[in-house]
Amino acid sequence: MRFVNDLNMPDHAFKAICLRQGRIEPPKLDYIGVSALMGAPLPRYLHARYWHQLEVKASETMNALQGQMGHLLFDKVETDTETEIHLKVEFEGTRIMGVADYYDPKLLTLGDAKFKQVNAVTATNIRGTKDLETQLNIYCWMARRQGLTVEHLQGDIYINGWVVYKAYGDSAYPKAPYLKLSIPVWEEPFTANYVRERLNVHDTRAIKMLRGIGVTSVPDLDEGMKIRLDAAMLEIPVCTDEERFMQPTKWAVMREGQKKAVKLFDRRHEAWEYIGAQAPGIKIKLSATERKGGYMKCLWYCNVAKFCPHNKTLDKNETAE
Repeated sequence: MRFVNDLNMPDHAFKAICLRQGRIEPPKLDYIGVSALMGAPLPRYLHARYWHQLEVKASETMNALQGQMGHLLFDKVETDTETEIHLKVEFEGTRIMGVADYYDPKLLTLGDAKFKQVNAVTATNIRGTKDLETQLNIYCWMARRQGLTVEHLQGDIYINGWVVYKAYGDSAYPKAPYLKLSIPVWEEPFTANYVRERLNVHDTRAIKMLRGIGVTSVPDLDEGMKIRLDAAMLEIPVCTDEERFMQPTKWAVMREGQKKAVKLFDRRHEAWEYIGAQAPGIKIKLSATERKGGYMKCLWYCNVAKFCPHNKTLDKNETAE
């Protein structure tokens, strides 16, 4: 993996961030982490298969910086609450590993902290709550198998970029820079079945082959073995629309001089019909603009997209703001 300091950050800062994100060592396939278990199998394979060709830019680490700094601070505090709970279980022949943020032995609460940008949170909705519920329930299931008593699950949402005056002027704006979520606890058989289903999804021939070869040995493989690996890769299920952050194409009715859309429509003719129904003085200032959709994760957030055989997203320059 190659590191690029495209922001010209101080060397110590960039290396510290990359180290905290686990980007120094090649991926290991003798176990599966909870985040990987919840995710799609194809990116996991591609990350291991092409690790020696991957490029990480400093700018790609910025969103994770706040969360990493917060977790480092939590680890320095001396309380009865235990932080960084390392979890490891063997389940049906597979080792599963994860790290819960904290465990409160007095409240019997297992918790996880998330650091989110303010645009990902409203007063009534927090992006990613479903994944947080799944993640914490897997941690709970693992912790109980290790002997911890867990009765409650809690999500702590720390909001970056929150400003107080907007909280009073916008009903949809979060009312505080911190939110506490009580996460429902799943029945253990339900969680075990979910884990089993996810393990089956990740139980691919390509991963098994790569595990046997060893990630660090991939650059030295002969062409025949690479071809066999690529053939096995095509058997891995394509990521779902949800996993790829699929967004449909929309038509935006725009008012002259304004950046925010007046209204969004699924079809071009609907947008123009709306414009046509307006008064003449308003109609003349309106126009319809196509906002192209696509798979946003593949386009902007997946660091193995260029190696993916199914990546047929729009060019970044073609995607409307």
